[in-house]
Amino acid sequence: MNFQFTMSHDGVFARSKSHSASLEAIDGIPERREKRKRQSSQEHQPSALTICTTGITVRKPTRLYRMPRHEVFWLEDGNTILQVSGILFRVHRSWLVRHSGFFANIFKDEDKHIGYDTVTGEDEDEKIYHLTKLEEKDLEALLLFYDNPVACRGDIRFPTLVSLIRATTILGFEADRLWAVKLLTDDWSSNLGGLHAGSELRSNAAQVAALSRAYGINDILKPAFYEMARTSGFGLGDVDEFSQSEQISRSDERRLIRMREQLSGIWVQAAAREQPSLACPNRVDINIPDEKPVISSPALGPKRCLPMAARCEAWVRLVHDSGIYDRYRHDPLCGLSALMLISWQDEGWCKDCHHKRRRVWSTMREKTWEQIDEWMGIGQ
Repeated sequence: MNFQFTMSHDGVFARSKSHSASLEAIDGIPERREKRKRQSSQEHQPSALTICTTGITVRKPTRLYRMPRHEVFWLEDGNTILQVSGILFRVHRSWLVRHSGFFANIFKDEDKHIGYDTVTGEDEDEKIYHLTKLEEKDLEALLLFYDNPVACRGDIRFPTLVSLIRATTILGFEADRLWAVKLLTDDWSSNLGGLHAGSELRSNAAQVAALSRAYGINDILKPAFYEMARTSGFGLGDVDEFSQSEQISRSDERRLIRMREQLSGIWVQAAAREQPSLACPNRVDINIPDEKPVISSPALGPKRCLPMAARCEAWVRLVHDSGIYDRYRHDPLCGLSALMLISWQDEGWCKDCHHKRRRVWSTMREKTWEQIDEWMGIGQ
């Protein structure tokens, strides 16, 4: 279907058809891209000259080449051509300048400054800006976002959000970048309260960590790395393919291995057996001369803890046989929360020991959460 485009009130573009791109269009990008057959441009044949902005290489291909136009974002009244992943987009320069500090700088003095990630090629009429750090889906997501921002802001899927963060960061759409980053940080809160007994494993942790490292989104590195540490294979098997500029570095891989060892050690210390440091002075196996028996009530729980042998047996049943110990082997933050939920008073521990354990385990959670910054080199 052919679309005619006119300038919208936002100065971007609007199709003359009554419907514009919706969330289905945005989230269906991968499926559409696989099905469509790209048609090569018969009219636009960029020429030989390309300029590498590093200032190192200037190459002149010996023959002309053809590139397909994007099926939606080749605007008939556009005046600026962008090339991404071998696909040509034609958009309005005024829109780029209005929203992108990156393009505003490029167009301000084109002869002297091209930009750190662009390559240009000229033919008789137009100049092509080759965006080497973006993929087609990233620019497409950004353009679709501007085509129907209301629908996008209402509901957005993870792959589209990643593309928007990548495109807005690289191309300097700062206001939109702040919005997209906030959406991601709200979803990956660094609040310890979000990790509790029963918290399910989250997908995309490895991609979130790589994206955050690449673009300096430090606030969500901690929850993303912890999620990787508690996931089998560090969650790397959930990622089909990392972007070329977004990878889990070898340094972070080594840090993750060391952090998992630390987390496992903390869990063994807390859950393998009852900690001797939490010994109760009110145990019934401690002889106190001339003391009268203390009567307990079901409401208050026992005044004294059970003998050591009975408590060890109860610990094995409550922690090991229940599956808690194995389930949280690499996840002490959620595991400690599970221990805190056990009604120790009903199992033969006195009220004082019940509350003392809860305080100790709560402190262990907080200290462990703080140490992750150091273990993973966050903020250094």
